[in-house]
Amino acid sequence: IHKNLCKEVLLWRQLHHPNILEFLGIWKDSSTLPAIVSAWMENGNVTQFCQTLRRPIPFQDCKQLKYRLLGQVARALDYLHTHTPVIVHQDVRCANILVNDACEAVLSDFGLSRLDSSFFNTFTSSLEHGCLRWQAPELLFPDNAPAFIPNPTPASDIYALGMTALELLTGQKPYSRMTIDAAVIMEVYHNRRPAYHQQVDKQAWRFFLTCWSRNPLDRP
Repeated sequence: IHKNLCKEVLLWRQLHHPNILEFLGIWKDSSTLPAIVSAWMENGNVTQFCQTLRRPIPFQDCKQLKYRLLGQVARALDYLHTHTPVIVHQDVRCANILVNDACEAVLSDFGLSRLDSSFFNTFTSSLEHGCLRWQAPELLFPDNAPAFIPNPTPASDIYALGMTALELLTGQKPYSRMTIDAAVIMEVYHNRRPAYHQQVDKQAWRFFLTCWSRNPLDRP
């Protein structure tokens, strides 16, 4: 636990961006395990925030709010992916996107993140890179031997961003019609993506489809 905590602190403390949750310090006493301290986000994550707005707002205004929050997440990922060394978040989904007092999205939870550099080649947490329904095909079905553990990349974060956008706009997790993860795996294996949802603009949907491209090089 201590080793993993040190890795997360090493990564998190060097990040400074308005749409990334700020690292404040570490709390430790003799009776508890050490914990990372960050600012408290009263609004919760983006899903909770959109579900508990203080006053009802028109559907179109709510949709525009969601697009604005997603744009802020995209800027946070761009910051990570252009950082030196490059940082791959690995677990982009609504549960890990909080909303601050200014009603802006902040990306959190760097426990799975990986520094993409030769010095930190082993900076990865486990065989499970984030949650299955948000995972890119290359992480689920590596081309190499079965024992090969695929490295997440900025492109796999972009795939997850597309799934996260669908999740926020529809209020449903990706592949919501599938009740078991095994069915989701088969959908991804056969290169089938989530069905179109009426709450998503056609232009945005076309962008999501590029985020979900089977070939990572074809993603934005």
